[in-house]
Amino acid sequence: MEQFFFVKLLIVVCLICMIVLMGHKINEQFDTVLPPIVRVSVDTNRRKDKIILKWAKTRDDIIDYYIVLYINNDGPFIITQPHLNVTDKNNDNFKYDYVDVKMNVEYKFAVIAYNGRGLSNIDKFVKAKLTPENLQVQYINDIETKITCNSDGSFTVK
Repeated sequence: MEQFFFVKLLIVVCLICMIVLMGHKINEQFDTVLPPIVRVSVDTNRRKDKIILKWAKTRDDIIDYYIVLYINNDGPFIITQPHLNVTDKNNDNFKYDYVDVKMNVEYKFAVIAYNGRGLSNIDKFVKAKLTPENLQVQYINDIETKITCNSDGSFTVK
């Protein structure tokens, strides 16, 4: 009777070991078909007549980039990039000069990557406002600015 119990226990231990070994061998890693999020930095030139967007290549299978633009919450305006050579292996950094800049106007930018199977998501928009003193840059989650008026005449911008 004890031998029969020992054989059952040995079979159960062998099955558990086989399941664990098979689990380690299978260990598939699934890649997402969507390209990763593109991080954008914003700068201006000395004359302050343009806004310069810069970003880096996120993956080698990217076919094209698109820029999403909102001007004072109007938009979206889609800017295509036909002049970018995305397939060049030596060029991993890209830039775009937005030249139609007006003072004290809010511009919100995001760059979307396209790889033939889908578009990347937008994590944060870059809000840029050019003032005579400097370029104000802020990373925001939403494209809309909400203004709340208080009863005392003051307001809050969110």
